[in-house]
Amino acid sequence: MRTKLIYGLGFAAIVSSGLAAQTQVVYPPQFEKIEASGSSSSYSYGSPFYATSSASYRSYRYMQVMDLDSKIKGKISGLAYRRDGMRNAGAMVTNLQTELELSLSTSKNGSSALSKTFASNIGADAVTVVAKKKLNIAAIPFLGTSPEPFFVRIPFDSGKQFSYDGSKGSLLLDMRVYDNNMYDATTRTYRYLDLDMASIATYGSSVSYGDGCSYDFYARPMSYYGSVSVDSAKGNLRLYGSANYGIPGQPLVWVSTVNGMNKVGAKLPTGCTLYLDLSKLMAMNVAIANSRGYARWPTTGYIEFPYNKDYAGLNIDSQALSLNVASGQLYSSNFHRAVVPYWEANKKLATARVYKAGTTAQTDTDGYGPYVGNSQVMTMTLK
Repeated sequence: MRTKLIYGLGFAAIVSSGLAAQTQVVYPPQFEKIEASGSSSSYSYGSPFYATSSASYRSYRYMQVMDLDSKIKGKISGLAYRRDGMRNAGAMVTNLQTELELSLSTSKNGSSALSKTFASNIGADAVTVVAKKKLNIAAIPFLGTSPEPFFVRIPFDSGKQFSYDGSKGSLLLDMRVYDNNMYDATTRTYRYLDLDMASIATYGSSVSYGDGCSYDFYARPMSYYGSVSVDSAKGNLRLYGSANYGIPGQPLVWVSTVNGMNKVGAKLPTGCTLYLDLSKLMAMNVAIANSRGYARWPTTGYIEFPYNKDYAGLNIDSQALSLNVASGQLYSSNFHRAVVPYWEANKKLATARVYKAGTTAQTDTDGYGPYVGNSQVMTMTLK
């Protein structure tokens, strides 16, 4: 196995200290520049774009409290979310509509003390920054960057803003969603807009691109699967890979790169496509395919090395290559990307949420929760 040192990323929480110019506060700050490991599909409520065929359950209320840096101070005048870069990747999402109301306040109930009773969490300084209305979003593009930009904007009503002082308590977001058009009852089809969801996790998200290539007209295309995770007991980052439908009895080569996707890809003589930029090679490992053309790397356990927070958000890009030794022909699998998760031992993000869905969602005083440690990645405009 050949391994290169993975480089680090810098983290910086953007804070304001009463500056006149606008600035952007990203929350959670750990994910300002990195893709998070979850998506809003995994945590249905908390997104204004929850896709369900049930008209009743498209109506819900949720609160989220965020323990922001005590130094943050200013007037919040806008909010935007980041589209998830892994789920439903590639497609432009168009003609979205959601009907909602949004209020902000300073809550004395931080992430460790959020009440399931909605009214108990609301601060005395509550301001409705978006009165009940239908918001139309023309299009949310997918750029293929890691992470995606904050394109999912929730504009505040004209002249509305919320004065916040982090030294006086946690920021409470109180959103009531009444309906959206994510489901079309006539065609029975769904729209999907997955928002990037952050947590301190041991597993990273993953996605595959392209098709594997078959060495035999009658065989299935070779498929690759890989994972990136953290062994929390050892504090090690673990890499794993496996492939199916390679040439039985012949070498199967696992090739892995860091941020090494070639979107166009290079054509091999066999007609297969190599999507990896090999100048960013991180590791290679060779195994012999069994009688079914299957192999895993390494053959026992995982490839492991000490985890470092600077690795979080890196893309581990991999493919499997099947080599016919006699002819020298090389065949490739699909391209696979796994994102290194952000992890800290025995910690959760300082945020919590409580929600209620259904016909009584907007009037019921109690919700379900609180659920601690998950937050959509958002940016707030601060003056």
